[in-house]
Amino acid sequence: MRNSTRLAVVGAALAAVSFGSAANAATTATATATAEILSTLAIVNDTGLDFGTIAVNGAGTARVSADGASDSCTAVALVCGGTRAPAGFTITGASGVGVAITLPAAASTLTYVGWTGTLATTPTMSLSSFTSYFPSGTTLVAGSTTVSVGGSLAVAALQEPGTYTGTFSVSAQYQ
Repeated sequence: MRNSTRLAVVGAALAAVSFGSAANAATTATATATAEILSTLAIVNDTGLDFGTIAVNGAGTARVSADGASDSCTAVALVCGGTRAPAGFTITGASGVGVAITLPAAASTLTYVGWTGTLATTPTMSLSSFTSYFPSGTTLVAGSTTVSVGGSLAVAALQEPGTYTGTFSVSAQYQ
């Protein structure tokens, strides 16, 4: 019986040594976690979208392109003149980071300024089909970039003569 007790003690000792060896084979490493918080992105309107002057001979569409290169008016129905220009925006934020903008999905309404006429409702026009152009690129080089925004203006055949104004929103986000 003594031999079996000795054998049990020796077996337990060997088991303890082997468990100790397994525990010594494990190791631990530590990793570093980092995060960079970007500065707040800002967008400022520098200039408004200008359709210039429009002579109405019938219903049509006046278009100011975002790049300023392909402005147009519906032939015969509208005659466009004066200075036409896209809206201008400056976007500022973290240098070297890309940005994107979101243009209005829905049309905006331009309303006759100071209406005192005989119509039951104030005359309006619809501004839609917004486009954008980044002449200096979509990356915030030195922390800023510019964007131009154009659109299309629906003019009725009997559009009331006068000045119309309205607003639209453009938002910017980091890419």
